[in-house]
Amino acid sequence: MISKAGRNLNKLAGGTRRLAGSSSLSSSLWSASAVSSPASSVVVTRSLLDKTNAQRHVIGSSSFQWKKALSTLSEESEKRQYDTNTTDSLLNKSSTPKSSRALVEAWMVNLNRGDDKWLSGPRTPDWFTGVPPTSCPGVDTNGKIRSLPLPNLNAVTRQSAKEYFDNSWTLFETLFAGLKGEEPFYRPPVHGIRHPQIFYYGHTPCLYINKLRVSGVLTKPVNAYFESIFELGVDEMLWDDMHKNDMLWPTVFDIHNYRKDVYETVVNAILTHPSLDDCNGTKPVKVDQDHPMWALFLGFEHERIHLETSSVLFRETPIHLVQTPKNWPFMHPSAEKDSVSTKPMEGAHYPSNRMISVSSSAVDLGKPPSFPSFGWDNEYGHRTVNVPSFHASEHMVTNGEFWEFVSDGGYRDQQYWCEDSWNWRTHRNMKWPFFWQPDGPAGSHEFSLRTIFEVVPMKWDWPVDINYYEAKAFCRWKTEKDGSPTSQPLRVLTEAEHHVIRHKHNNLDSARSSVEADKVMVTGGLDFASGPTGANLNMAFSSQNPVNYFAPSHTGHRDTTGNAWEWTEDHFNPLKGFEVHHVYDDFSTPCFDGKHHMIVGGSYISTGDEASVFARFHFRPHFLQHSGFRLVASEDAPPCTTLEQPVYFSGTTGPSSTDDDSSGNNTSDPVNVYETDDLLHMYLGLHYPTSGEAEGVDPILMHTNAPLHGLRFPQRVAQLLTSLNPERTNNRALDIGCAVGGASFELAKTFDQVDAFDFSENFIAAAKQMQSGEQVRFRIPMEADIGEDVTAVHEEGVSEVVREHVNFFTGDACRLKEYVESGTVGTYDGVVLSNLLCRLPNPVACLHGLSHVVNKGGIVVMVTPFSWLEEYTHRSEWLGGFHDPVSGDPIYSSDRLEDIMEEVGFEKIYDEEMPLVIREHQRKYQYIISQATAW
Repeated sequence: MISKAGRNLNKLAGGTRRLAGSSSLSSSLWSASAVSSPASSVVVTRSLLDKTNAQRHVIGSSSFQWKKALSTLSEESEKRQYDTNTTDSLLNKSSTPKSSRALVEAWMVNLNRGDDKWLSGPRTPDWFTGVPPTSCPGVDTNGKIRSLPLPNLNAVTRQSAKEYFDNSWTLFETLFAGLKGEEPFYRPPVHGIRHPQIFYYGHTPCLYINKLRVSGVLTKPVNAYFESIFELGVDEMLWDDMHKNDMLWPTVFDIHNYRKDVYETVVNAILTHPSLDDCNGTKPVKVDQDHPMWALFLGFEHERIHLETSSVLFRETPIHLVQTPKNWPFMHPSAEKDSVSTKPMEGAHYPSNRMISVSSSAVDLGKPPSFPSFGWDNEYGHRTVNVPSFHASEHMVTNGEFWEFVSDGGYRDQQYWCEDSWNWRTHRNMKWPFFWQPDGPAGSHEFSLRTIFEVVPMKWDWPVDINYYEAKAFCRWKTEKDGSPTSQPLRVLTEAEHHVIRHKHNNLDSARSSVEADKVMVTGGLDFASGPTGANLNMAFSSQNPVNYFAPSHTGHRDTTGNAWEWTEDHFNPLKGFEVHHVYDDFSTPCFDGKHHMIVGGSYISTGDEASVFARFHFRPHFLQHSGFRLVASEDAPPCTTLEQPVYFSGTTGPSSTDDDSSGNNTSDPVNVYETDDLLHMYLGLHYPTSGEAEGVDPILMHTNAPLHGLRFPQRVAQLLTSLNPERTNNRALDIGCAVGGASFELAKTFDQVDAFDFSENFIAAAKQMQSGEQVRFRIPMEADIGEDVTAVHEEGVSEVVREHVNFFTGDACRLKEYVESGTVGTYDGVVLSNLLCRLPNPVACLHGLSHVVNKGGIVVMVTPFSWLEEYTHRSEWLGGFHDPVSGDPIYSSDRLEDIMEEVGFEKIYDEEMPLVIREHQRKYQYIISQATAW
């Protein structure tokens, strides 16, 4: 295994390279890898277009899209040359003096390129590339801009579409007027798991263009380069993934100009595209999911999602780098009140939080397809959930309540945390919620509170902002300290329970009966806090509020909508009848993985679809949002949907037990297509080809030129690994996707220990039977219903002693890193994957895990025909076998595989075409030519 850094150094000999840029691109983007010495010197890799770095740093866009974008721009636009001194000169400049920095970091290469002065103070009207907030729809008499109601798509006019677009666009730019100077645009967030703000400044306009192209509204890019690098958002899967931000980005000025171009393009589409012809406003248009302008409203709601998620990044940005924009809404009036900084008292500084009993009921989840607002694909479908009686706290847990947990040492006591949450806590060295700021000596537990743009005295009666891990730790602590009203421990809410306690005039049933009951359809931010169902939603305020400020729902619960999102026990999951929408076919499905928890209710800055009763959103449990939690207890199991394995879809619908019409504790698993007898028999024949000799049955009907070379495929894969002579460190091998064990036993002839696992319990059971020497009978198909029962026979040399070297177990090839961390697997000198990659739900996760299991000098043999099928792998996870959506060029899996393997530190050392034969019956066989590579 050769290090990636070593390979990159070998590529530096090319010297300077030419990088294409559009006419509006005043600086180019290239990857920079920084290594700091004790003297804080910086060495930056100058391999501007290094293949593997390009793939890694184009933020989710494939290297093929990257290369094509550069190629296109080099033909159409001016070219710009950077010599090898460019990086050094940029790194030697900074808006902050070197003496004030302990370390020069790679992202600092972006500083001092001419943006700092015009970004340092309050923005002038020129900052706004669309309509300035003072004249934008949604502005109030104080010049503060808030969200408009969610558009009714049964009656769209060109004017109404433009007004909502202007409101969305200007809200986003008003938020970004809060970044002071150039540094906060490029500085990565402290946790490193999201991009710097410069990415999101370019991402939202990019998505408008790309999705309008997919829907056929637009026919060409505005800037193909930007629409490649800014296309895909953050992959926040791992709390320790810190490798997203070491690159040179375009300047703020470049993206500002790009935003101008995009704004004009979208406005032109709204005002001229024939699909929105409203006869000068006299005949409004109905926009449904089949309408090409569905993509336009998708762009609106996508921008509003990033309005909220970017506001979280603002709260995480050092306070000296932000400023309150002139036109930003006021915080809740309680923000200005003084408060004690420590030792809050229940009843004085925060209200008591009684548990309220709720009777059992049934909840019908799902948004009707005919409902006249935009919805994301996961909102549609239906499921009836039977909700047993439960107890839920009157309001979300406050900062005051959570202070008790902090001061009692809850963050230091591992018993309250699961293994992964404890790893996250220690990795981040968390001692209190992230938005709490120490306001006294260490150990005094004195705190103030960070809001988006300000630090205010601690608001003990506001909901605490924490992630799912912290919420669950508090529940365990609280159960131990005060007990539970039931025999079961305290927990957080479920999606179905949330809908039970929502106000009856604004819940799912009422919204299905009357569009106006989905309050965001008729109420803008200025009025959202008013009336008996008032809530801090749709930007009524720009901060949270006391949990007892608004009237309770009919069940006696407060803030069931707005103020802060609430974490739930549910994994993000599809409803029955779920269908992917072709304009954004991977919005939801990658997160049906059992690793994302749903959040419900919306926060103070949730607007548009996020504020709808039908909204269904999610985040990973380590992820921070404007999110809190409510305490819940019940005698029965939580009425939630959990996914022990990911759910995948073939075409537009997917196999899942969520297809049941009703559920209590609803656990959804994908259908395991391998657990059938016919397939088991087929694999036994493939892995043990000499079986049948005693019964007079040949593996292939003998004839001239019979493809006997295609037999013994598993054994040939194992022999290939052995023949390549991997360096022997511990003489252990790993067979990933071992099926019924043919390759595992062959490996055991030359390795002291072979760990072998497969997702199929049937396959592993058969492999263990073969290992123990039990007689295993299976049927070889002959013709139609006729078959011959034979005994499975080992290859020559697979003795009882050899078989003892193998350890079989069921497992998931997509969880290699997790298995290493838990001790399920170790490290190995040799690894084989036989015809597995294109049958995995997440092949990239498997490939990324390989570097964790292979010893230095070890070898991975990977054999695959790249026969992608959606019944196994969602299209969004295919390595190749499709055309680049921008260029139209074919993308081949073998090229993408090489990019990924190099990215994780491997070098290809062998490549051959390896045939295999699979019998269907006596006169019909599958002849497959797999690519066999070694790394």
